[in-house]
Amino acid sequence: MGSWGTQLLTYKGTATYTVDLGKLTRDDISLDEEKMMEKLEAQKTIEEADRFAKMSVWEIYQPIINAVTTGYSLEIEFVNG
Repeated sequence: MGSWGTQLLTYKGTATYTVDLGKLTRDDISLDEEKMMEKLEAQKTIEEADRFAKMSVWEIYQPIINAVTTGYSLEIEFVNG
C-alpha cells in the first residue's frame, strides 16, 4: 500500500472525512503479539476482561438456574487452551 505518513487537515465548519479501507489486506496489518500481551498484563486488562466475561455469563444463566431449582449456584471457570 505504500508508505504511511501524517496528513494535517484544517477545516472550519462541518465536514466528513472518509478513509477507504476496501483494499486493505491482512499483509497491511502488523501485530506484535508479545508486546500486546505484555501491555495487557501490565494494565491488568486480561484480569478485568475475565471478570467481566464471568459476570456476563452468570447474569445470563443464574436466573435460569433459580427458576428451575433452589439451592444451586453457578460457578464459571475458564479453561486455557
